[in-house]
Amino acid sequence: METTLTTHQGKAVSAYQSWIGWAPLVVCTAAATLLRNAVPPWALMWILSIVIFAGFKWWTWWRAVDSRARTTAMRSLIYLFLWPGMDARRFLALKKWSGNPSAPTWLWAISKTIFGAGLVWGVARLAGNGLLAGWIGMVGLLKLSERGAGAG
Repeated sequence: METTLTTHQGKAVSAYQSWIGWAPLVVCTAAATLLRNAVPPWALMWILSIVIFAGFKWWTWWRAVDSRARTTAMRSLIYLFLWPGMDARRFLALKKWSGNPSAPTWLWAISKTIFGAGLVWGVARLAGNGLLAGWIGMVGLLKLSERGAGAG
């Protein structure tokens, strides 16, 4: 007897198919925690953050492909390895962009990038070598990694 699940589109999906999307997230995160005594705490933090990001990235891609989204293999590879966003259905769609971002949108994206760079390479260095510098640097990296023109 095969268990079936219903997706958001009402399509029946076997339990066997659905685990392929979330299993790498669970398995890789659990495997990364096994390294806690083998690596310094800062390295474990980076390993966990990369594994969790990659796991959710895979999950969003799997859900989009499993819902029969029409896309290409190249577009899937770009989404998985180069695109920082998590909206797989929107990225993988073969539709053309509706238009170019407006000038204020570009200015907002550029200002966030400059702000993030200033925090990482300026303010964080001035804050010294402690916890405050780390938090300032992290906020700066977040600003640098936002989607730019597409973000609000």
